[in-house]
Amino acid sequence: MITNGAIVSGVDPGSIGEELGIEPGDCVLSINGRQIRDILDYRFMIDDSQLEIELRKVNGECWILDIEKDFPENLGLRFEQVVFDRIKPCVNRCMFCFVDQLPAGMRDSLYLKDDDYRLSFLFGNFISLTNLTSSDWDKILGMRLSPLYISVHATDPDVRERMLGSKKARSIMRDLRRLHQHNIEIHTQIVLCPKINDGPILDQTIAELSSLWPAIQSIGIVPIGKTRYREHLPVIDSVGADQAKELIDKVSQWQASFRQSLGVGLVYLADEFFVRASLNVPESSYYDGYPQIENGIGVITSFLDELYQAVETLSDSIRP
Repeated sequence: MITNGAIVSGVDPGSIGEELGIEPGDCVLSINGRQIRDILDYRFMIDDSQLEIELRKVNGECWILDIEKDFPENLGLRFEQVVFDRIKPCVNRCMFCFVDQLPAGMRDSLYLKDDDYRLSFLFGNFISLTNLTSSDWDKILGMRLSPLYISVHATDPDVRERMLGSKKARSIMRDLRRLHQHNIEIHTQIVLCPKINDGPILDQTIAELSSLWPAIQSIGIVPIGKTRYREHLPVIDSVGADQAKELIDKVSQWQASFRQSLGVGLVYLADEFFVRASLNVPESSYYDGYPQIENGIGVITSFLDELYQAVETLSDSIRP
Protein backbone atom coordinates (compact mmCIF):
# COMPACT_ATOMS: atom_id res chain seq x y z
CA MET A 1 0.00 0.00 0.00
CA ILE A 2 1.27 3.46 -0.90
CA THR A 3 1.13 5.90 1.95
CA ASN A 4 0.29 9.55 1.46
CA GLY A 5 2.82 10.48 4.10
CA ALA A 6 2.67 11.96 7.56
CA ILE A 7 1.04 15.38 7.93
CA VAL A 8 2.90 17.58 10.40
CA SER A 9 0.60 19.19 12.97
CA GLY A 10 3.22 21.00 15.04
CA VAL A 11 6.94 21.72 15.35
CA ASP A 12 8.68 22.19 18.69
CA PRO A 13 10.42 25.57 19.12
CA GLY A 14 14.20 25.32 18.87
CA SER A 15 14.06 21.82 17.39
CA ILE A 16 15.86 20.46 14.35
CA GLY A 17 12.56 20.52 12.51
CA GLU A 18 12.13 24.25 13.11
CA GLU A 19 15.72 24.98 12.06
CA LEU A 20 15.10 23.15 8.77
CA GLY A 21 11.96 25.16 8.03
CA ILE A 22 9.44 22.36 8.53
CA GLU A 23 5.99 23.80 9.22
CA PRO A 24 2.53 22.54 10.19
CA GLY A 25 0.80 21.21 7.08
CA ASP A 26 4.01 19.86 5.54
CA CYS A 27 4.07 16.16 4.74
CA VAL A 28 6.93 13.76 5.49
CA LEU A 29 6.96 11.25 2.61
CA SER A 30 9.97 9.07 3.42
CA ILE A 31 13.01 8.73 5.66
CA ASN A 32 16.22 7.31 4.19
CA GLY A 33 14.26 6.17 1.14
CA ARG A 34 11.69 4.22 3.14
CA GLN A 35 8.01 5.12 3.37
CA ILE A 36 6.62 5.72 6.83
CA ARG A 37 3.24 4.15 7.41
CA ASP A 38 2.73 5.11 11.05
CA ILE A 39 4.26 6.79 14.09
CA LEU A 40 6.08 3.57 14.94
CA ASP A 41 7.98 3.66 11.64
CA TYR A 42 8.79 7.32 12.22
CA ARG A 43 10.14 6.78 15.74
CA PHE A 44 12.16 3.77 14.62
CA MET A 45 13.64 5.46 11.54
CA ILE A 46 14.71 8.74 13.16
CA ASP A 47 16.88 6.84 15.64
CA ASP A 48 19.89 7.34 13.37
CA SER A 49 22.70 9.86 13.14
CA GLN A 50 22.21 10.54 9.41
CA LEU A 51 18.81 11.07 7.84
CA GLU A 52 17.53 11.93 4.39
CA ILE A 53 13.96 13.15 4.61
CA GLU A 54 11.68 13.61 1.62
CA LEU A 55 9.24 16.39 2.43
CA ARG A 56 6.30 17.84 0.52
CA LYS A 57 5.70 21.41 1.58
CA VAL A 58 2.24 22.75 2.15
CA ASN A 59 2.65 24.82 -1.06
CA GLY A 60 3.41 21.68 -3.08
CA GLU A 61 7.20 22.01 -3.27
CA CYS A 62 9.25 18.85 -2.69
CA TRP A 63 12.32 19.13 -0.45
CA ILE A 64 15.10 16.68 0.30
CA LEU A 65 16.59 17.35 3.73
CA ASP A 66 19.96 15.88 4.71
CA ILE A 67 20.34 15.77 8.49
CA GLU A 68 23.25 14.91 10.76
CA LYS A 69 22.34 14.66 14.42
CA ASP A 70 23.15 12.89 17.64
CA PHE A 71 21.73 9.38 17.55
CA PRO A 72 18.93 9.85 20.14
CA GLU A 73 18.07 13.45 19.19
CA ASN A 74 14.46 14.05 18.17
CA LEU A 75 13.34 16.19 15.22
CA GLY A 76 10.61 17.92 17.22
CA LEU A 77 7.79 17.02 14.84
CA ARG A 78 4.21 16.24 15.84
CA PHE A 79 1.65 14.63 13.54
CA GLU A 80 -2.10 14.77 12.99
CA GLN A 81 -2.50 10.99 13.22
CA VAL A 82 -0.54 8.01 14.50
CA VAL A 83 -1.46 5.88 11.47
CA PHE A 84 -0.36 7.43 8.19
CA ASP A 85 -1.66 4.90 5.64
CA ARG A 86 -5.05 3.66 6.88
CA ILE A 87 -6.39 1.91 9.92
CA LYS A 88 -6.56 -1.85 9.38
CA PRO A 89 -10.25 -2.77 9.36
CA CYS A 90 -11.88 -5.78 10.97
CA VAL A 91 -12.56 -8.61 8.51
CA ASN A 92 -14.60 -10.71 10.95
CA ARG A 93 -18.35 -11.12 11.30
CA CYS A 94 -18.56 -11.42 15.07
CA MET A 95 -21.91 -12.60 16.38
CA PHE A 96 -21.64 -10.14 19.29
CA CYS A 97 -20.28 -7.12 17.37
CA PHE A 98 -21.39 -3.94 19.13
CA VAL A 99 -20.89 -1.78 16.02
CA ASP A 100 -23.48 -3.89 14.19
CA GLN A 101 -25.92 -3.04 16.99
CA LEU A 102 -25.63 0.74 16.68
CA PRO A 103 -28.56 2.82 15.42
CA ALA A 104 -28.35 4.61 12.09
CA GLY A 105 -27.58 8.32 11.79
CA MET A 106 -24.67 8.60 14.20
CA ARG A 107 -21.23 10.07 13.43
CA ASP A 108 -19.17 8.06 10.95
CA SER A 109 -16.32 7.33 13.37
CA LEU A 110 -18.63 5.18 15.52
CA TYR A 111 -19.13 2.75 12.66
CA LEU A 112 -15.41 2.16 12.12
CA LYS A 113 -14.49 -1.45 12.88
CA ASP A 114 -10.78 -1.20 13.60
CA ASP A 115 -8.64 -4.28 14.09
CA ASP A 116 -5.21 -2.66 13.94
CA TYR A 117 -2.24 -4.06 15.84
CA ARG A 118 -0.66 -0.59 15.94
CA LEU A 119 -3.63 0.83 17.85
CA SER A 120 -3.47 -2.18 20.14
CA PHE A 121 0.12 -1.41 21.05
CA LEU A 122 -0.32 2.36 21.26
CA PHE A 123 -3.75 2.62 22.92
CA GLY A 124 -4.77 -0.81 24.18
CA ASN A 125 -7.39 -1.53 21.51
CA PHE A 126 -8.31 -5.20 21.38
CA ILE A 127 -7.51 -7.04 18.14
CA SER A 128 -8.36 -10.50 16.77
CA LEU A 129 -5.12 -11.29 14.83
CA THR A 130 -7.20 -12.59 11.89
CA ASN A 131 -6.16 -9.84 9.44
CA LEU A 132 -2.39 -9.86 9.92
CA THR A 133 -0.15 -10.16 6.86
CA SER A 134 3.36 -11.59 6.92
CA SER A 135 4.75 -8.04 6.91
CA ASP A 136 2.52 -7.19 9.88
CA TRP A 137 3.94 -10.13 11.79
CA ASP A 138 7.48 -9.12 10.83
CA LYS A 139 6.85 -5.64 12.20
CA ILE A 140 5.26 -6.84 15.45
CA LEU A 141 8.10 -9.25 16.16
CA GLY A 142 10.89 -7.08 14.74
CA MET A 143 9.89 -3.98 16.70
CA ARG A 144 8.80 -6.13 19.64
CA LEU A 145 5.47 -4.36 20.00
CA SER A 146 4.58 -5.27 23.57
CA PRO A 147 2.11 -5.44 25.17
CA LEU A 148 -0.69 -6.29 22.75
CA TYR A 149 -4.38 -6.61 23.63
CA ILE A 150 -6.06 -9.59 21.99
CA SER A 151 -9.69 -10.70 21.81
CA VAL A 152 -9.58 -14.45 22.27
CA HIS A 153 -13.15 -15.36 23.35
CA ALA A 154 -12.41 -19.09 23.03
CA THR A 155 -9.36 -21.20 22.31
CA ASP A 156 -11.45 -24.04 20.87
CA PRO A 157 -11.01 -23.55 17.08
CA ASP A 158 -14.61 -24.42 16.17
CA VAL A 159 -16.11 -22.14 18.79
CA ARG A 160 -13.83 -19.21 17.95
CA GLU A 161 -14.55 -19.59 14.22
CA ARG A 162 -18.27 -19.57 14.97
CA MET A 163 -18.04 -16.52 17.22
CA LEU A 164 -15.84 -14.45 14.89
CA GLY A 165 -17.32 -15.69 11.62
CA SER A 166 -13.90 -16.33 10.10
CA LYS A 167 -11.85 -19.46 9.43
CA LYS A 168 -8.74 -17.39 10.16
CA ALA A 169 -9.88 -17.28 13.78
CA ARG A 170 -9.00 -20.95 14.27
CA SER A 171 -5.24 -20.39 14.68
CA ILE A 172 -5.43 -18.37 17.89
CA MET A 173 -3.28 -20.67 20.06
CA ARG A 174 -0.61 -20.95 17.36
CA ASP A 175 -0.57 -17.16 17.06
CA LEU A 176 -0.38 -16.66 20.82
CA ARG A 177 2.47 -19.16 21.10
CA ARG A 178 4.31 -17.27 18.38
CA LEU A 179 4.02 -14.05 20.37
CA HIS A 180 5.03 -15.91 23.53
CA GLN A 181 8.17 -17.25 21.83
CA HIS A 182 9.19 -13.67 20.99
CA ASN A 183 8.55 -12.37 24.53
CA ILE A 184 5.54 -10.26 23.55
CA GLU A 185 3.29 -9.61 26.56
CA ILE A 186 -0.41 -10.12 25.96
CA HIS A 187 -3.61 -8.99 27.64
CA THR A 188 -6.57 -11.12 26.55
CA GLN A 189 -10.32 -10.61 26.44
CA ILE A 190 -13.24 -13.02 26.53
CA VAL A 191 -16.69 -11.71 25.61
CA LEU A 192 -18.89 -14.19 27.44
CA CYS A 193 -21.86 -15.45 25.44
CA PRO A 194 -24.04 -17.90 27.41
CA LYS A 195 -24.34 -21.41 25.92
CA ILE A 196 -21.58 -20.62 23.42
CA ASN A 197 -18.24 -19.99 25.14
CA ASP A 198 -19.09 -20.55 28.80
CA GLY A 199 -18.99 -23.78 30.83
CA PRO A 200 -16.37 -26.34 29.69
CA ILE A 201 -15.34 -24.11 26.76
CA LEU A 202 -14.49 -21.32 29.18
CA ASP A 203 -12.59 -23.76 31.40
CA GLN A 204 -10.55 -24.86 28.38
CA THR A 205 -9.87 -21.27 27.35
CA ILE A 206 -8.65 -20.27 30.80
CA ALA A 207 -6.48 -23.37 31.10
CA GLU A 208 -4.84 -22.92 27.69
CA LEU A 209 -4.27 -19.20 28.12
CA SER A 210 -2.80 -19.62 31.59
CA SER A 211 -0.31 -22.13 30.18
CA LEU A 212 1.30 -19.20 28.33
CA TRP A 213 1.93 -17.15 31.47
CA PRO A 214 3.88 -14.86 31.92
CA ALA A 215 3.37 -13.84 28.27
CA ILE A 216 -0.35 -13.83 29.03
CA GLN A 217 -0.48 -11.03 31.58
CA SER A 218 -4.23 -10.93 32.13
CA ILE A 219 -7.46 -12.61 31.08
CA GLY A 220 -10.42 -10.25 31.20
CA ILE A 221 -13.98 -11.59 31.00
CA VAL A 222 -16.78 -9.21 29.98
CA PRO A 223 -20.45 -9.99 29.30
CA ILE A 224 -21.95 -9.69 25.84
CA GLY A 225 -23.45 -6.24 25.31
CA LYS A 226 -26.79 -6.08 23.52
CA THR A 227 -28.85 -3.15 22.26
CA ARG A 228 -32.41 -2.87 20.97
CA TYR A 229 -30.95 -2.36 17.49
CA ARG A 230 -29.65 -5.92 17.30
CA GLU A 231 -31.17 -6.97 13.96
CA HIS A 232 -30.27 -9.80 11.56
CA LEU A 233 -27.76 -11.15 14.09
CA PRO A 234 -27.64 -14.54 15.84
CA VAL A 235 -29.81 -14.95 18.92
CA ILE A 236 -27.62 -14.85 22.03
CA ASP A 237 -28.82 -14.94 25.63
CA SER A 238 -27.78 -12.21 28.03
CA VAL A 239 -25.88 -13.04 31.21
CA GLY A 240 -28.42 -13.30 34.01
CA ALA A 241 -28.02 -12.81 37.75
CA ASP A 242 -27.66 -16.52 38.53
CA GLN A 243 -25.10 -17.01 35.76
CA ALA A 244 -23.16 -14.00 36.99
CA LYS A 245 -23.05 -15.41 40.54
CA GLU A 246 -21.87 -18.81 39.29
CA LEU A 247 -19.13 -17.17 37.24
CA ILE A 248 -18.00 -15.03 40.17
CA ASP A 249 -17.63 -18.17 42.29
CA LYS A 250 -15.75 -19.98 39.52
CA VAL A 251 -13.37 -17.08 38.92
CA SER A 252 -12.69 -16.89 42.66
CA GLN A 253 -11.53 -20.51 42.50
CA TRP A 254 -9.36 -19.82 39.45
CA GLN A 255 -7.85 -16.79 41.11
CA ALA A 256 -7.04 -18.71 44.28
CA SER A 257 -5.29 -21.38 42.23
CA PHE A 258 -3.35 -18.88 40.11
CA ARG A 259 -2.30 -16.80 43.10
CA GLN A 260 -0.81 -19.91 44.63
CA SER A 261 0.95 -21.08 41.45
CA LEU A 262 1.72 -17.80 39.64
CA GLY A 263 1.53 -15.12 42.32
CA VAL A 264 -1.24 -13.20 40.52
CA GLY A 265 -4.97 -13.67 40.01
CA LEU A 266 -4.60 -13.60 36.19
CA VAL A 267 -8.37 -13.84 35.51
CA TYR A 268 -10.53 -10.78 36.16
CA LEU A 269 -14.25 -10.16 35.80
CA ALA A 270 -15.85 -6.99 34.48
CA ASP A 271 -17.70 -4.85 37.01
CA GLU A 272 -20.91 -5.62 35.13
CA PHE A 273 -21.01 -9.19 36.46
CA PHE A 274 -21.04 -7.97 40.07
CA VAL A 275 -23.73 -5.41 39.25
CA ARG A 276 -25.91 -8.06 37.61
CA ALA A 277 -25.40 -10.39 40.57
CA SER A 278 -26.22 -7.57 43.03
CA LEU A 279 -22.91 -8.17 44.81
CA ASN A 280 -20.27 -5.77 46.05
CA VAL A 281 -17.28 -5.33 43.76
CA PRO A 282 -13.98 -6.80 45.02
CA GLU A 283 -11.26 -4.86 46.80
CA SER A 284 -8.37 -3.41 44.81
CA SER A 285 -6.11 -6.39 45.58
CA TYR A 286 -8.36 -8.52 43.35
CA TYR A 287 -7.23 -6.58 40.26
CA ASP A 288 -3.42 -6.74 40.63
CA GLY A 289 -2.84 -3.17 39.48
CA TYR A 290 -5.88 -2.91 37.17
CA PRO A 291 -4.38 -4.25 33.90
CA GLN A 292 -7.75 -4.00 32.14
CA ILE A 293 -9.43 -1.02 33.75
CA GLU A 294 -10.10 0.48 30.29
CA ASN A 295 -12.13 -2.66 29.59
CA GLY A 296 -14.50 -1.95 32.47
CA ILE A 297 -12.67 -4.23 34.88
CA GLY A 298 -12.12 -2.56 38.24
CA VAL A 299 -13.53 0.87 37.39
CA ILE A 300 -15.94 0.95 40.34
CA THR A 301 -13.36 -0.17 42.89
CA SER A 302 -10.78 2.29 41.58
CA PHE A 303 -13.32 5.13 41.73
CA LEU A 304 -14.39 4.26 45.27
CA ASP A 305 -10.77 4.06 46.45
CA GLU A 306 -10.07 7.50 44.97
CA LEU A 307 -13.26 8.86 46.51
CA TYR A 308 -12.46 7.53 49.99
CA GLN A 309 -8.92 8.89 49.73
CA ALA A 310 -10.22 12.30 48.67
CA VAL A 311 -12.71 12.35 51.55
CA GLU A 312 -9.97 11.39 54.00
CA THR A 313 -7.66 14.09 52.65
CA LEU A 314 -10.44 16.65 52.86
CA SER A 315 -11.26 15.61 56.42
CA ASP A 316 -7.61 15.99 57.45
CA SER A 317 -7.43 19.46 55.89
CA ILE A 318 -10.45 20.80 57.79
CA ARG A 319 -9.73 19.05 61.10
CA PRO A 320 -9.05 21.69 63.81
